[in-house]
Amino acid sequence: MANIIVAGDSWSTSQLTSNANDIFEGCAYPAQLSVANRLRSSGHFVHEAARGGDSMLRQLDILEELFNSPSKRMYESVDYVLLSWTEWYRDTELGISVANGGPVESVPAISSDFLQERTQVLDQVEARFLEFSSQWPSVPFLHWGGQAPVSIDMTKLGAQHHVLYKDYALEEWDAAPNNSHLYGAAPRNVSIRECTKWAQRVFPGTSKELANTIAVEIHQRYRSLLTLDHFYDGGHINFHCYAPLITLVNAHIDPEEHVTAKTYSDFAWPK
Repeated sequence: MANIIVAGDSWSTSQLTSNANDIFEGCAYPAQLSVANRLRSSGHFVHEAARGGDSMLRQLDILEELFNSPSKRMYESVDYVLLSWTEWYRDTELGISVANGGPVESVPAISSDFLQERTQVLDQVEARFLEFSSQWPSVPFLHWGGQAPVSIDMTKLGAQHHVLYKDYALEEWDAAPNNSHLYGAAPRNVSIRECTKWAQRVFPGTSKELANTIAVEIHQRYRSLLTLDHFYDGGHINFHCYAPLITLVNAHIDPEEHVTAKTYSDFAWPK
């Protein structure tokens, strides 16, 4: 068994709702079926660092704070960081605007076109991972695409970075991908034409062709998550669907043990 830090955004948290009844019963997101709690049920010691709404850079800030903590009894012996990926736009001015709760249709334009902004942010994320791994070279990362796919070249980061799933929802549950990383920011229930205009306004200089490609992808993901039974709130995968992820984590940690993650029925509450 292992000491694991579970990091990421809301896809890796144990509580999506403040309603206590929803947390434990009759909900698609019961806390006992979260990533962290499923790992605990497999016998691992787990520290949950994930926070809803966090960006990739903010999660790396949190991990650095944990590893630099004066109390290092736990962090000196961390075996793995299990990290779910989120959308790169959260590390831009657009991310700040969306986090402040403004209407997505009226978010302000940012300073560069889509490709420039994407490259700039992902280069920053890659640099921070390299910096982190140079400070703590013995800590392995297990990456998985959650809200958004894993989007940097892991071969540049070294052998301590392993990708379990580039896009978990696509690979295991056939959800349409979120390759643009804009699903959480863009207007979803508008026409493709209107979404194209939105992308061109928010990312000035973006070609109409690319903006239309982004809009089509967002529309396809929106329709996909509405159609599938695995996305109760239209954005987060149901916690019942995490069993394959946990099985793969356990197999990676100890291939000889063949630990099987507990199923939903294992956690059923007494009637």
